[in-house]
Amino acid sequence: GLASPYPEVRFQCAGTLVDVLGNDAEEPLADALGREEEEEVRRGLCEGLARIDNPSPSTVERLKTLIADDTIDLDTLFPAAISLTAARSGDAAPTLLRALGKPELRDRALEALAVLGAQAPEEAVQPIRDLATSWLKPRVTRVRAAYALALDMDS
Repeated sequence: GLASPYPEVRFQCAGTLVDVLGNDAEEPLADALGREEEEEVRRGLCEGLARIDNPSPSTVERLKTLIADDTIDLDTLFPAAISLTAARSGDAAPTLLRALGKPELRDRALEALAVLGAQAPEEAVQPIRDLATSWLKPRVTRVRAAYALALDMDS
């Protein structure tokens, strides 16, 4: 599984563990994330951890370390930020703000920023307001942006 010498196997194992073990997959995924070198496998591990409800403090710390690394691409950092959002950690906000600029991540980022509510940084308000009022964005994106603003982000 996660210790396989083959990156493809490790990648596939990350999501499968969550399918089979549910939240009990957290510890093996977090441990593997700490030693994984392959970017694609780290992305899979982060995606698996993003499916864990209420990650433990040790997993949160490992994810905080990961998202602070500016050499890692946004596609890997984004699921890590989603997992931090599940832990109600405001440390997810900078990555979520970056994701607003990527159409395929934008709606999930808005939902995560809504979860953070007042923990979202002040600099999140204007880009979210812009999305809520843009006639060039899909209606569902505008509604999600308005919802994020309504959840006490302005205060």
